[in-house]
Amino acid sequence: MLHRLLEIEFRQLFARTGFNSLFTYMVEELRYSPATASSHLGAMRVLKAVPEIEAKIESGALPLSNLAQVNSFFRCEDIRHADQKREVLARVAGKSVREVQKILAAESSAPEKLVFEKVRPAGPNLHTVTFAITDAELRDIEALKALLSHRMPDQKLRDLVMILVAELRCVTS
Repeated sequence: MLHRLLEIEFRQLFARTGFNSLFTYMVEELRYSPATASSHLGAMRVLKAVPEIEAKIESGALPLSNLAQVNSFFRCEDIRHADQKREVLARVAGKSVREVQKILAAESSAPEKLVFEKVRPAGPNLHTVTFAITDAELRDIEALKALLSHRMPDQKLRDLVMILVAELRCVTS
């Protein structure tokens, strides 16, 4: 699939069919979800920059999800040289998604940029929220939870957020 995307990009076939980007073509014409299109494009860009990784992609040592993460890392860190990219790819080959996240975060000058804020439906009237925080921010949250533990001894992070939302509504009203 990545080779087909490379060919579509190289020949600008998406533009011939009226789309302004390969991403838009993938979502609207090929019916990929935006997340899947983004992941495939990231993997394609890494393959384009370092073609010798193809065997590792085919063997599963470098899955598309990891390549998409690596591509984001390359962009955030402004890594342009193929040799630097090869070094990073060698460190993440054969690793799980979480292991790759940890490796890239440890090497990043701005690890918080590698984790995107996500809100996803989890059921009727229920959502999951994911975002990254630093160790210092986590300590602050834990300290705040401790201060409020008398009001809510079995509180969850969600409870703390809702208390803050209610307090801020009062202050701004």
